[in-house]
Amino acid sequence: MFETSFSIDAKHKRFLDWFYEGLKKSVKDSKAIVAYNVMDERVFLSVACEDIFAVNMKSEIMDLLSQIFALGFKHDYLKKRLNIYKENLLTKTLINTMTLFDCENDKKLAKKELFNQQVGAIDGFFNFRFKKLKKKWNEVIDLTNENSIVLYNNDVAEEFLAFLFDALPSGENEIKICKKDEKIQLFDKGGLKIPVTIPFWCDCEDEEAVLYNIVLLQPQKVVLCDEKSFSHDFVYIIKRFF
Repeated sequence: MFETSFSIDAKHKRFLDWFYEGLKKSVKDSKAIVAYNVMDERVFLSVACEDIFAVNMKSEIMDLLSQIFALGFKHDYLKKRLNIYKENLLTKTLINTMTLFDCENDKKLAKKELFNQQVGAIDGFFNFRFKKLKKKWNEVIDLTNENSIVLYNNDVAEEFLAFLFDALPSGENEIKICKKDEKIQLFDKGGLKIPVTIPFWCDCEDEEAVLYNIVLLQPQKVVLCDEKSFSHDFVYIIKRFF
């Protein structure tokens, strides 16, 4: 019988919730047993399955954990240490894009740290084991903070964001953004609905989450169904960069 357990501070509960959702298919296929509970401001998740399913389960767990570290923890790390953070959509999109920048390599580095390791406390593992990743992120943070006064100028911040966008691989040819019953929806050029991925740090499919998806998809063109149904900042960012 393969058994493993994880815990995390309750303030990062959304990470473990996402982890549990991602495991559901593997849990169903392997008929695994899962226990989830909250105790003394920590969240706990335990998984157990027959040894015959252990290899696949371990692989899935490693993949999901690498995403939590390379996206969730990275975003929190950047947001906490960058001097440019302001509560506006442009700055949020800039930090979200910095989080996505080179995230595939971040996942690979995370997997190296995870290989043959008993993680246990996810936040503790991040705090004490991710020196190489943190060093890499700190280089970006230090360089950005050296120019933080300049980046408070929206024009310069936009140029920096444009640079990051250009460095990301192109994806969809065209995406249409519509709002129906206060819910934002994405469609491809053929009219097929595109699922919206809600990042770890967002609670719903709001404009920040939708822009995160646009950055992920990197379309060559974005069409807004009705500009008046979106905020001024959202419309500006779409028109400015796409």
